[in-house]
Amino acid sequence: MMPPPLHEDTGPRSRLHEAARLAALYQSHLLDTEPEEPFDRVTRLVSRVLQVPVSLVTLVDRDRQFFKSIHGPAEPWQSQRETPLSHSICQYVVEDARPLVINDTTQHERLRDHLAVRDLDVQAYLGVPLRTPDGHVLGSLCAIDLQAHAWTEEDQHALQDLAQVVETELSLRAQMAYRDERHTQLVEASGARERFFVAMGREILTPLDGLMGATAILQGMRLNNEQRDLVGIVEISAETMHTLAQDMMHAGDLEAGAVSIRHDPFRPARLVADVVSLFQPMVAGCPISLEAEVDPVVPPVLYGDEARIRQILTTLVGRAAKSVRRGSIIVRVTVEGLATEAPCLRMAVQDTGPGLTEQQQQQLLQPFETATLPRPSGLGLSVSRRLAERMGGRLLLESTIGEGTTLSCTVQIALAPPEPAS
Repeated sequence: MMPPPLHEDTGPRSRLHEAARLAALYQSHLLDTEPEEPFDRVTRLVSRVLQVPVSLVTLVDRDRQFFKSIHGPAEPWQSQRETPLSHSICQYVVEDARPLVINDTTQHERLRDHLAVRDLDVQAYLGVPLRTPDGHVLGSLCAIDLQAHAWTEEDQHALQDLAQVVETELSLRAQMAYRDERHTQLVEASGARERFFVAMGREILTPLDGLMGATAILQGMRLNNEQRDLVGIVEISAETMHTLAQDMMHAGDLEAGAVSIRHDPFRPARLVADVVSLFQPMVAGCPISLEAEVDPVVPPVLYGDEARIRQILTTLVGRAAKSVRRGSIIVRVTVEGLATEAPCLRMAVQDTGPGLTEQQQQQLLQPFETATLPRPSGLGLSVSRRLAERMGGRLLLESTIGEGTTLSCTVQIALAPPEPAS
């Protein structure tokens, strides 16, 4: 049976069993947990400051009170760490959501016959609410004396100050729980995204394999120069899409930095010419010039991952071609640190497009950002940035509104073939 309420009002005791309060209590994950020093330290301080034998941090459930921290009471309550509500005075603190001050329970009209008085020897009680950041009262921090005790205002202020310490701990735990929940959600969302990439990559690879086979057959046929150039463009496009599809399939490995990087010979000037020719049909007939400038210091042959480098440069030129309405796109390629042990291939794509705000620049390298960008950022630049980092380089962005944008990328390369592993 429920003990009688402390108030004249005999209406329903709604706050104690309020669904939102109980949900907050359960979400705190504190019920039925082991004792913890942050809470035990507070109850020890309560007993020391207020000079009482018993102090508690209680959490009031729908039919019981659980002692998250307990200092002083005799067995069996010290071991059981809970009582039914029939033995709880803290429930009234929760119901009223305000401090409860009782100097002598044996003289209290409604508490003199309470089971907490009869069975637990509670003769004096001082309790204050413990609230979550959302204002739900989960329980009480209370001081209990086994004899009559005239609580002073200073006692009440001291207990409220110590209750704020407990509430700070509750707030920190709520923030950590929210962070952990958000992390779990992000991990699950990331997993779903990676599974989507894998599925789409497989779907794209099948028709691409057929397209690449058809272009190989066409290359062996009698074609005029214009037809052979067009077939070459189709072949390069198919190879680039093939690499992108493979990256989609291995997006998880790319995220973890587990994508393998090759170190094969390639001709940088030829690579740049191939990528530029790929986009010439896109800008043909438009007031846009697309040019490439390869620094004479660039050796005719370098060693690196040609497919990955081609993919990055294709992404950079493709972004520029989609952004510029009139003006120019210039692809500049050079090699930095030729005399060092770690030379880098530097590729820069400068355009005279509308330029980007600082906010847009921050979003551009994030996958699928659409908030303020003229076009969704897609996967390409995000993958390119991670690929560049995987190859010991980085992707840089410079942009000015009304003047244009320059995206540059560095990747480490070698001037000679790697030595065979011993």
